Amino acid sequence: QECSQWPLQGQDLSLAFLRLAGAQTNPGLVLAKESWEAMAAQQASVAVVTACTSRHSVVLRKLVSENRRQYTALHGYDLHFYEDEASIAATVVGGANLTSSNAQAFWRAHAARRVAEGPKHYDWLLWLDCDVLVTEPKISVAELLGAVPSSVAAPSVQVASFIAVAGARGVRADAWILRLSPWGHDLLRRWASFRVPGLAPTSERLALQHSLLEPWEAWLRGGPRVDWRRLSWPPEVSFVAPGFLIADDAMKLKPSRGAVETSSRPVPELSRLSPRPWQEGDFAWRGQPCWAAAGAHGEPCPDHMQAHAVFMRRLR
Repeated sequence: QECSQWPLQGQDLSLAFLRLAGAQTNPGLVLAKESWEAMAAQQASVAVVTACTSRHSVVLRKLVSENRRQYTALHGYDLHFYEDEASIAATVVGGANLTSSNAQAFWRAHAARRVAEGPKHYDWLLWLDCDVLVTEPKISVAELLGAVPSSVAAPSVQVASFIAVAGARGVRADAWILRLSPWGHDLLRRWASFRVPGLAPTSERLALQHSLLEPWEAWLRGGPRVDWRRLSWPPEVSFVAPGFLIADDAMKLKPSRGAVETSSRPVPELSRLSPRPWQEGDFAWRGQPCWAAAGAHGEPCPDHMQAHAVFMRRLR
């Protein structure tokens, strides 16, 4: 259970994310062809973005860089790969120097914002953490979007602007897709600058979670009181269950036919947000962080190497 001082308590927030995701444990890729074929026909531009940190092993960074390079080359996407924090902070992001402005270490938000504000316009941005390996290279971003259910808040919206995985603690920040519309740019701005006056810095994931609800910004700045009970999820947001964008480390890359229950929570619905084991045909796999060892290049990251081997096999 997540501890929270916010009006929305942890368990309530988790259940809200679950219901928004449609309570699907393994939605698969049941494609809405008219959606992704139209996107492909329009030749929508896509940026694939990953940021590692100095804590990740050199071996992992090289492996992930090659994984992303092969995937983006196959689909004609642009790759923006940041090897460490310094490469993100090297330029002005959001009109400010990240170091001198004492910005919080929200490297996902800063890296994505840097790409979004760059000289080239992109329609969509696919974010994958440094611990994520694509395992099915032939699945395009258009196909992923075509498999996303219509927005629960506004069923008339065919494709949402922000698609992310719903976890037992709310939104997960390790894999998501963002339409770089004015709303998408504003989300990145709110996320990168999220700060609660008078309180210690929050985690990047929690900052994203609260940035999705636009009234937070005005409320934190001393704006009018918000009736949180009347809030509804923005129609631009769509959540998918674990296994849709990424499967987790629990499977050790062994093919599995069903989900693994790893939750002991008292609320049955929350078990559907437990990490799902990897299955053949899954788009991507997320492993445990492979950190650099002190004074060395780091561990060989055998599980990550195996995941990339699956990718290369499917590439042929």
